[in-house]
Amino acid sequence: MEGISPKGNIGAKAGPVILLLLLLLVLAGALPACELFGPIRGGPPGGAEARITIGSVEVPSGRSAKVRVTIEVLTGAKAAEIQVGPSQALLFDPGVIRIKAITGVGGFTVLASEIKEDEGKGEARFAAVSIYGGVAQGEVLEIELEAVGSAGEESALELTGVDFLRDETGGEIKPVEITNGRVEIK
Repeated sequence: MEGISPKGNIGAKAGPVILLLLLLLVLAGALPACELFGPIRGGPPGGAEARITIGSVEVPSGRSAKVRVTIEVLTGAKAAEIQVGPSQALLFDPGVIRIKAITGVGGFTVLASEIKEDEGKGEARFAAVSIYGGVAQGEVLEIELEAVGSAGEESALELTGVDFLRDETGGEIKPVEITNGRVEIK
């Protein structure tokens, strides 16, 4: 008998086979940890890698309010940069609200912003970065606005998309799922 001897020793043919199986198990466990085929993402296959949510608020006419923007990265990475513009924008109705400022929160700093109101159409564009390495989930921006319309009027805070959302290594996070907000004047 060449396999296992009566004493329980591994024979000449069984030893190399077991060694090969052990080597394959070790390699199979090590491959997911390496970046041989690019960064490993843990998000759902074919689904969004990140979610951006714009808050909603009710505000009396003539008063100011603040709305927060949150990011949740679903891949285990951390969002470190976001840019909306030049091709995308945050849309709003300037007859109902006026955006006064867009500022960073949660370690994010707004590097540039542009707020335009033309012929009944409001658009805001901005670029922000994290000065602390990014966030996997949390508030990143604050939109300060003023209610200029009448009670009962509403304006969407509609993010048409992002020009880019990048992680702490500069890698792009996409696709991004967006939940838009609303402002209602009471």
